[in-house]
Amino acid sequence: MHLPLEAGIVLYSSATCQKYGAVCPSPIFLCAQKVPGVYSSEVSVPLLKLHRILIASGIAVCLLYAGREVINYANVHSVVPLIRAGLSVAAAAALGVYLRSIRTL
Repeated sequence: MHLPLEAGIVLYSSATCQKYGAVCPSPIFLCAQKVPGVYSSEVSVPLLKLHRILIASGIAVCLLYAGREVINYANVHSVVPLIRAGLSVAAAAALGVYLRSIRTL
């Protein structure tokens, strides 16, 4: 479904919409371009920053898990924790490549 250029989905509360001169009975409502931010990148920039932070925290969790598995290997002396640690480092590397690719967006 394609919306006409003069309409868009506005994710504002009804008070915010009324502040800009549009009447929005629900939080998600098709409004005219009276409400700023409908077609601009104002909404996508915070989401992109949040996405980058989430990916970076995923890298940190993968590396922490790899360290935990290496410590676990010292206690257990089995190959399985080393395999898990290697897979976790590989996942962190893949997330790092992905994070680097979205840096230019």
